[in-house]
Amino acid sequence: MEIRNLQKDDVKICSEILQRTYAQEPYNVNFDSKIAFQYIEEKLRFNPEGSFAAVIDGRIIGFIFVGFFTWVEGKQGFIEDIDVDIEFQGRGYGDKLLKHAEKYIRESGAKTVMLWADKHAKALEFYKKRGFSEADELIQMFKKL
Repeated sequence: MEIRNLQKDDVKICSEILQRTYAQEPYNVNFDSKIAFQYIEEKLRFNPEGSFAAVIDGRIIGFIFVGFFTWVEGKQGFIEDIDVDIEFQGRGYGDKLLKHAEKYIRESGAKTVMLWADKHAKALEFYKKRGFSEADELIQMFKKL
């Protein structure tokens, strides 16, 4: 497996991976193809240097987006999204993407990294095994307008 920076030509395949992965439990999100395309396009535009694709034999099988912001400890990395296509999950590709992103974050001068995870997703255990811990004092809130 090779990890490389995402390109504009990769947006369509990544949006299709996004649709497939989020259609599964516990998310059950039915992304419209135009919305999924726009979501990936926006993430790539936000930080092209921190947008990575996992590639096997020329085929993109997953991706990860990294962002940065400043907080109490200074520069902090943020895993915006990580997705591995369904048929490739459980084979260590997500782990390699995450390690690649963490290396990029560390080399960018950040000392910490955070991410959001669904409390019912099997990915939650994936993150915990890789050193992430839950932030008991924070909750995520939304409001429909």
